Amino acid sequence: MIWNFAQGIITAVQGILGPQTVVAMTQRQNEIDRITSQFEMQNRSLEFQAAMERVRQEHSKEMEAYRQYCEDVRLQKRLDSEREQLARRFQHEEKLEQYRRETHLILSRAQLLTALTLADDKEIRESFPLKTPARVILDAYKSYQENMKQIPLLVVISPPALQFENFSHAAQGFAKVENRLIDEIQEFCKHYSLTNQERPVRYQGADWESKSSHGKSAIDTLHHVLTSVPTVVLESKFDGDLLRVYLAGWDMMQEVPHYEKVLTIPWKEVLYPIARKYAEEWREYRMKLLEKGRSLEDLKRRGGDDELNLLILEEEEEDREFGRGGQPDYQYNVKEDKYIQELAQFLGICHCILVGLMADRYHFSHGDVRPKLPELLPGLLEKVPSESLKEMLVGEIVSSYQNLYQLTGVDRPHLIPYLFLDLALSLSYLPDKSWARKQIEYSLLSWLKLRNLVDSFAEQKAGLLDLLLEAFISALIVADVEYTEKLNGCLAAIGESHHQETIQNAIQGEQNAEYQRQLEAERLRQEEEVERQRQLEEEAERLRQSEYQELERLLAAAQWQKADKETVKMMKTVIAGKHHYHLSYYVVSVEDIDNFPSEDLRIIDHLWVKYSDGRFGFSVQKRIYQSLGGTREYDEKIFGIFCDRVDWYKLVREHTNNWGMRGHDIQYKYNAPAGHLPVLALDVLNGLFLYADEKLSSPLLAALLSRPDL
Repeated sequence: MIWNFAQGIITAVQGILGPQTVVAMTQRQNEIDRITSQFEMQNRSLEFQAAMERVRQEHSKEMEAYRQYCEDVRLQKRLDSEREQLARRFQHEEKLEQYRRETHLILSRAQLLTALTLADDKEIRESFPLKTPARVILDAYKSYQENMKQIPLLVVISPPALQFENFSHAAQGFAKVENRLIDEIQEFCKHYSLTNQERPVRYQGADWESKSSHGKSAIDTLHHVLTSVPTVVLESKFDGDLLRVYLAGWDMMQEVPHYEKVLTIPWKEVLYPIARKYAEEWREYRMKLLEKGRSLEDLKRRGGDDELNLLILEEEEEDREFGRGGQPDYQYNVKEDKYIQELAQFLGICHCILVGLMADRYHFSHGDVRPKLPELLPGLLEKVPSESLKEMLVGEIVSSYQNLYQLTGVDRPHLIPYLFLDLALSLSYLPDKSWARKQIEYSLLSWLKLRNLVDSFAEQKAGLLDLLLEAFISALIVADVEYTEKLNGCLAAIGESHHQETIQNAIQGEQNAEYQRQLEAERLRQEEEVERQRQLEEEAERLRQSEYQELERLLAAAQWQKADKETVKMMKTVIAGKHHYHLSYYVVSVEDIDNFPSEDLRIIDHLWVKYSDGRFGFSVQKRIYQSLGGTREYDEKIFGIFCDRVDWYKLVREHTNNWGMRGHDIQYKYNAPAGHLPVLALDVLNGLFLYADEKLSSPLLAALLSRPDL
């Protein structure tokens, strides 16, 4: 009827509108639906594209993060590898150097024994240029080789006051120099005393004796006898207006001694500045005397050479004032004893510096002992009378150490950066900071060279320190803290302290990063340890559960009675394994229940709970038992209520007056009361708990249901 009504309405509409109108409306509606569908498709396409773009961006971020992670790991591994290789290289170098030293010492001992056999030869005694006999020195060095860690360096001085037979004019006028020179060196050698275990020096003092030979020929004679004794000879000569200092010596077993002129100093450059100083001091005092009314004749008498030198000084000052400077020699009077003493002091400073240089070179080469002279330099250089002489001496010192470090860098390059900083710190006290600055640059270059980062600095001149520091900061690691602290001290000493904050921030950042790396490494280690422990536990659990596969199969198949008997069997097996005998004739004790392994007990309980959906199992029984107030101590009333709750037996009083339970009362089915299973098979031969005797069965059950690991 409804259908007919609808058909009528449609017919009426078609009659009113006409067929063409209906078709047009239908087409229009279809067009609207099509356009709407297109909009919907476009919107969905845009949404899909936006979603894809988000996914693409997230994927790109993840890929970039992963790429950065891989790059960081690769870089860290490369750095770790380079550090390890560097450490191994240092160890290898140290072993090679130790082997070289030991071999050298063995050969030296053999040669020394040979020299001792020749020491008493008459020709050798007569030509030996020292007052101390050769045998005495050789015997001493034999003792040093046997008893001392470091073999001392022998230091001998040939002073300028010496009167050679063939060259008697060589030191005329300077006879008083020798004693002052000997005393200066003696005082300096306290820093290198013979008892010093690191850098011992045997100073012979005024031991050089006038012989028929001097210079190179005397050195050859000395070397011929003392080849096995490391020796340094300092010889000074006055040649007209020049003071010349020669350095000679050899190391142990060195076949040819070296002999070279190391300093040539116009002695007037030493004494004239001192004469000017005395003249200025006399001028001030002279003015005070004039104010008191002293006569000029009295002043000339009291002034002596200072009065004459004051006239020369004023003449020099006038020439300089009027632009007539440059006269080669103003001929200051420097013949008084005080000038000879000043000259002796300067010559002593030169000798002390050379002794320190050679002692440092020797002990550094043979024992990796840090040079001592750099820390003594400020006190020595402050006594030098003029800046030009300081520059000359500093140039000699720097050149000597650079040569030493260059040679040492081949075998032990890791020491060089620190040594240059030591030298820089000692030179930082000079007014001209460029000397110290250069040593800092050498130190940084050496440091970067160890890390293969110096190619780009080979030709740099201006701004080199800034570039080196930038490269240094970028390569810093936590292990460089000691070097960084020393570097900061040197930078502050030369007025470059503005770099300190940047370096300190860099090392602090590296320390924080290293701390985070250590935390991350510790976290990963702990996670690995946890995972390893988990795997071990899983493996142990798997091995244990493999023994209970049959029980699991029976429970999964809902074969409850067989599962109950299998439970008894497995528990008997565990207990029997602990006692090493068959359990069929053994009465289970409370101690057996207490000592039953937790792992096995939990596996059995877990399987029962799992396949009964939480209805059966020891833990279910324990929960019921303890909810009734049950404890480890047996209580007849609570035990009876518990048995009723789990429907284990009907209370029947037999003639034996014992509580009992018949086998047909056990419900081996899923819908049995909660906690009903397992019952651990009650017969004597197959059972575990003998419930026929409450005195035996009840305490056992109380002990089981009180286990804390259920």
